[in-house]
Amino acid sequence: MKRLPFVNPLMGTASTRSYSNGNLLPLTSLPFGMVSFTPETRADSGFLVYHPSDRTTTGIRLTHSFSPWLPDYATLTLLPTSGEGLQVSEERRSGYRPEEATVSPERVALRFLRYRTSLEITPTLRGGMGRVSWDSSVDTHRLLLRFGKRETEIRVDYENRTVSGYTTDHHTKLPENFKMYFVFRFDSPPDRDTTRFVSGEDACVQSGDFTHGEHAALALGFAADHVTFRFATSYISPEQALLNLNESACNDFDLLCCTAGELWESYLSKIDIETANAEQVRTFYTCMYRAFLFPRTFHEISADGEMLHYSPTSGEICRGPLYTDSALWDTYRTLFPLYSILIPDRYAEICEGFLNFYRECGWLPRCMAPCPIDCMPGTAIDAILADAAVKGVISDRAMLEEMLEALCKHAEKPSENKHWGGRDGIEDYLTLGYVSLAHRESVNKTLDYAYGDFCIAQIAKLLGHDALADDLLRRSKNYENLFDAASNLMKACDRDGKQRADWTEFRWGLDYTEGSAWQNSFAVPHDVEGLAKLMGGAEQLIAMIDRLFALPPIYDCSGYGTEIHEMTEMAAVDFGQCALSNQPSFHIPYIYSVMNRPDKTAYWVRRAVRELFSPTVDGFPGDEDTGSMAAWYIFSVLGIYPFCPGKPEYTLGSPSVTRAVIHTGNGTDFEILAPKNTPDRSFWNEARCNGMPLTRPAISHEAVILGGSLEFDMKDTE
Repeated sequence: MKRLPFVNPLMGTASTRSYSNGNLLPLTSLPFGMVSFTPETRADSGFLVYHPSDRTTTGIRLTHSFSPWLPDYATLTLLPTSGEGLQVSEERRSGYRPEEATVSPERVALRFLRYRTSLEITPTLRGGMGRVSWDSSVDTHRLLLRFGKRETEIRVDYENRTVSGYTTDHHTKLPENFKMYFVFRFDSPPDRDTTRFVSGEDACVQSGDFTHGEHAALALGFAADHVTFRFATSYISPEQALLNLNESACNDFDLLCCTAGELWESYLSKIDIETANAEQVRTFYTCMYRAFLFPRTFHEISADGEMLHYSPTSGEICRGPLYTDSALWDTYRTLFPLYSILIPDRYAEICEGFLNFYRECGWLPRCMAPCPIDCMPGTAIDAILADAAVKGVISDRAMLEEMLEALCKHAEKPSENKHWGGRDGIEDYLTLGYVSLAHRESVNKTLDYAYGDFCIAQIAKLLGHDALADDLLRRSKNYENLFDAASNLMKACDRDGKQRADWTEFRWGLDYTEGSAWQNSFAVPHDVEGLAKLMGGAEQLIAMIDRLFALPPIYDCSGYGTEIHEMTEMAAVDFGQCALSNQPSFHIPYIYSVMNRPDKTAYWVRRAVRELFSPTVDGFPGDEDTGSMAAWYIFSVLGIYPFCPGKPEYTLGSPSVTRAVIHTGNGTDFEILAPKNTPDRSFWNEARCNGMPLTRPAISHEAVILGGSLEFDMKDTE
């Protein structure tokens, strides 16, 4: 069965600043591609440049955007035009029929009604191939290449049918020498007489073969009415851009498109599912597509076959792999655990890239875009590296020792520049055992640091550094210092240990991240049993989660001073205070299963899978966030969940399919069976691994990657 036809890149693209159905762009890209392409319908919006309701477009955009909340960089928009007019402003837009457009992982194709032209692009790892067709009834064929507002240089070599140059378009935290070099090679010679350059805000038009400046664009003229071109990008040099252009020698657009599709099939087919629900199949494989887009490849291959990358921190050309465009606070929870099963070799290479980041700037990243970004609390990379270590994704001792060194640095030392890394409020945490309310989001930071210490301890234990491991494990209990026995929730304290006087349980922000005490007080995946003990036992914790789901989805905006979209999304559905539209609530339904009540997990997870996701433009319940929500859906459909990255096991949920086969990166097959499964059978009597009943609702990572089976005996009542 081909899985690519089930993928809908438009899923989750109907979003606004005030309400997210995914906050996604429909991306045409290779898995982990250095570049992506999207129809551009809102070029100057400063948010998402595409919306499915729009019926005009300004072209196909080469984009590096991975979140609408962060600026795009190194952009290029391609628009074929016709006629004598030369429109480079917003007036250049053309009507198009979105229902007739093609947007798939391996190809994007648009028809521009105003200009009576068509453009289609298929991706390569660092560029792509394009094909333009002008109707025979039009004259003055041009292909408009429009770059960002920063300095750009463009050269045309008419004799050799090439366009080359660079753009410095980026947001302000990258080194001053940042450039994206580009090279285009056409099968038809550009026409010097109709080619025009544009530069400057006043749109100064000039002819010739060269332009340089801000607000630069090129309107490349052609005599032919069908033109094919290949192009590539590089962050290293013009020469490297040429090497990247020659990574694929294919000059056949359809063949290259087919090759891209085959590569996507190889990733999508890593999990087979069987279900009578056709909509679920489309949702599942669209989520699989989303799971393999980020982080982006940022390294390139030299003429000698060596991996090189431009360092987004030092501005130097360095050896080794590097990946970027990922918010680790989102992806550590679900995406990287999925990689540990399906693509451990790629996971290991990404981790090596994180170490390269550390070698070049002295800190491990928290968010890369591609420069370090001060985004979200905690140091989530603790969990990413620990999960790779305890699952054997990384086993080289020297690499593990360096990882431990890097992790211990931010666990012990303050950072002079919070954008580069480190833990905000680490001085409080080390002296008081918690981050005080003098620091915003202090509760989340305390809980995240405690969990991070647990994760670092796992690597220390693997390496035999027992004293260090013991100290870190002691610190991993620091969440207890903010526990309030009267409410069974976490409350911020000042440096004298006094709780915030005006605390309210439903106030979002201030001491919490994108939520209130209800969404954030249970963020101790490494020690849920300890949290239950603080409350008086497992039954009390279960009762708290019951109450969380039973409460109305009310919220207090005063911590932010305004309503943020996550509040709106939580209140739009009937899941109480469980905001599955955002990452802090991802694990909450699975707390029941950890407390040996998988029936309650089954109820809420099956409802979420059924009610919150669909293969439509409004198909996600909130920001998808570079594969994190897609991976949550994948795990939840399969019936297993990585409750605590850093522990090599998966908590059981309730499978939504009758059968699934995971083709692991270990070369084995792991089969999940629920033959009696139906939409009204969410619960199970017994779960068996390789025929043996499980004594608790969990399965080890080793059992999965060694291959075998997990069978659920489904039933229709609790």
